[in-house]
Amino acid sequence: MVRKSRHNDDCSWCGVAGMMEVAYFQMVGQGKARNQDALFAGVEVKFAKLNKARLVEVPSSGFCLAVADGVSNSPSSHLASRFWLQKIAETPLDKIGARDFFERNFEQFCEEISPVAYGSSTTLAGVVIDECGACRFFNIGDSRIYLIDNAGKFTQLSHDHTVLNDMIAEGLAKPDGNYASMYNALSQCLIADSEEYDFSVYRAKCTLKPGESLLLCTDGLTDELDDETLSKLWQCGDGLCEKLETLRQAVKACVGYDDCSVVVASWA
Repeated sequence: MVRKSRHNDDCSWCGVAGMMEVAYFQMVGQGKARNQDALFAGVEVKFAKLNKARLVEVPSSGFCLAVADGVSNSPSSHLASRFWLQKIAETPLDKIGARDFFERNFEQFCEEISPVAYGSSTTLAGVVIDECGACRFFNIGDSRIYLIDNAGKFTQLSHDHTVLNDMIAEGLAKPDGNYASMYNALSQCLIADSEEYDFSVYRAKCTLKPGESLLLCTDGLTDELDDETLSKLWQCGDGLCEKLETLRQAVKACVGYDDCSVVVASWA
C-alpha cells in the first residue's frame, strides 16, 4: 500500500493552496451531444459539455486530480468514466490508485454497470499530490500525464497502453518506426466485464518543483496537438487559465475534434 506523505520541516512549501494553482477545462467533441470524458479537479467530478478554463480551490493538505476517457466504441462509455472518477472522489488520498482500490472497485464496477452497459470501458489517469509536492501517479490506457518544466517543455510521465507500445516492449516493433494507426489501439482499459479483471496499471512517482506543472489530459488534447506544439502553445499564455484557454482554442480549431478534458496543477 502506498502511504500518504506527511508534512515535515523539510517541505519546500506549507500547504498546496498557498503556492499551488489548479485549473481545468472541459469540452464535448465536435457534433457530439454528450461528453464521454470525466474530470476530477480535487473537489467534484465534472462531465460538462463546456467548461472554459477556470481555477479551482484545492485542500491545503493534499489533493487528487484525475481524468477518464470513455472508450467510444463501447456501450454507454460515459457510465464507465464517471464511475471510476466518482470512486476516486469518495476514496481517501492514501488509498487512491493502490492495488486494493482497483480490486475492490472493479467488482462493484462490473456489478453496477454490466447489467445496463455490458463492456462499457474507460481509460484512467490520476495523480495524488501531497502538501510537500510529492506526486504519485497512475494510468490505464492512453490518457496522459505530463510534467511541464519552467521553460514550458512537455515530458510525458504516464505510459500509453497501446498495441504498438506492447510490440515495442516485446521487440516486435521499433520506437522510431512508422506504423499504421491501427497499432495505436488500446491494449489496456477498464472494462465492465468480470472476465476482464487482468488489467495493468502503470504507477510511478515524482516531485513537483517551483516553476513546474503537472498536466493530465484525455486524448482529445494529444490526438490533435503533439508534444512540441503543446510546448509552444503553453509558452504563449501568461497565467494558468490563459495557457489552458490557448490549448482549448487550438483543439477547437481542429476539424472533428474529440471530447477533451485537461486539468493542471502548477507550482507558481
